Amino acid sequence: MLAQLLNLSRRKPICNAMNLQKQQMGPMSKKKQDAETFMNEWKEISEAIGADGKTLRKVAQCYTLHFLIAHANVEIRKFNSRYELQQVKNSLGIRVIDHDRADDIRDTTSLSGGETFIVSLGLALGLSSLSSRNISFENLFVDEGFGTLDPDTLATVIDSLAMLQTSQGKKVGVISHTDTMSERITTQIRIIKNGNSGSSHIEIYP
Repeated sequence: MLAQLLNLSRRKPICNAMNLQKQQMGPMSKKKQDAETFMNEWKEISEAIGADGKTLRKVAQCYTLHFLIAHANVEIRKFNSRYELQQVKNSLGIRVIDHDRADDIRDTTSLSGGETFIVSLGLALGLSSLSSRNISFENLFVDEGFGTLDPDTLATVIDSLAMLQTSQGKKVGVISHTDTMSERITTQIRIIKNGNSGSSHIEIYP
């Protein structure tokens, strides 16, 4: 009996020490749990935007492209209802829906010169429309490509460019060798060859 009492008396300080340690560990366990929660939250953020922000930049660019394509399609429909742009899901890629081919979805590499010009012009006009909310684009220059268009599409494109000038007050400059363009555009800057001398001069009309 005496031996048992001695054993109990020896264990009591140990139990007291263990209880004290457990009490001290309580706040530390809470801090550890809070730290793990904090780290998990940052891990989720890192996975969402990327450690260097690359993922976030791509997401932002995809959203911007989405709105650009929407504006471009509005512009394209003004002069050609055959084509409609479509964004490749979750990417910066663009495909073309061809309504004259049973809504066939085409890669941009399959477009002809004229089709590429129509898509490029639509994107340029769409960008101008999209950016006009914050930045004023007063001038628009279109370099060549008109010679690849059929007469009807060419006439419609010219009308659309003229409408930009009359309705939105934009100055539209066109670089072209197409006779139809020369006939429709009154204000011109012409580069005229000086015979066979290899030189040229500039004439402004009217």
